[in-house]
Amino acid sequence: MVTHVEDFADPAGITDELVCSICTGVFFDPQVGRCGHRFCGFCIEQWLKRSTHCPLCRAELKAEDLAECAEIREQCDGLQMACSWRCGWQGRRDEVGEHMVNCPVGYFVDLTVQLDGPLGVCFEILDGVMLVGCLHEEGHASRYNQAHQGQEDRQIQINDQVLSVDGIRGDPPLLTYLLHRPKRKSITLRHPEELAINIAKRGKKLGIDLSWSKPNGILTVLGVKPGAIEENNSSALSPSKQLRKLDRIIEINGMGCVGRPDFVVPLLAGGEEFVIKFHRLRRNSVCSL
Repeated sequence: MVTHVEDFADPAGITDELVCSICTGVFFDPQVGRCGHRFCGFCIEQWLKRSTHCPLCRAELKAEDLAECAEIREQCDGLQMACSWRCGWQGRRDEVGEHMVNCPVGYFVDLTVQLDGPLGVCFEILDGVMLVGCLHEEGHASRYNQAHQGQEDRQIQINDQVLSVDGIRGDPPLLTYLLHRPKRKSITLRHPEELAINIAKRGKKLGIDLSWSKPNGILTVLGVKPGAIEENNSSALSPSKQLRKLDRIIEINGMGCVGRPDFVVPLLAGGEEFVIKFHRLRRNSVCSL
């Protein structure tokens, strides 16, 4: 579902003709087939990956048969929504993305950026979450960071979680769809929690399973086994002093790990004492989007 009926200022005033029969939410990028049935652009795109028929009347339906419903789109985009950060703002649905960039409440919670055109970002999916994997030097994201040098909290970082696009949250397929929309206005990201632990092997194995994906080479913890890390975790007084599954290692003994797994893995295997810096996803928020 792209936008829930309950997300709008006047849910009771939303008629059935503005509701998608696939997701039961308000139409978003509405498309109509030759049979006359309308659906959200994302919903019907996903449907046609597994079927060649209209989900309502079963008439044959292909992607090239679809046409945009401009009038319905304008009606849906004109519906009033309130800011999810509860700052007091209310406006049209198609104005939410622009507001997210300037929201006085959201500014202090997460990072919302306005980037036009190709992002130049390689995304990764980890445990159902979309993350920033790497930034290409010539992309708009890298240019944005260059314009915000010295403001680390306002820069796009490796392992940032993609929370929403134009104020709309969803799973990675929906976020991918929204990121590729030509009318995209804003992207909201959440920086990961940055933690560090000290590990001494003392003759034991490190006891950790790691993976990394190309081209990014970000080391991800798949699991902890009997060894020095498990011993550390057992004695740690706080979860922040434990290394656990899905944590992303970014630095060992002051050396950056991103993009260097072939160098780091032998170091972990042969060394005895380590300061391991890692990122952990922030699963909770002080405000719901």
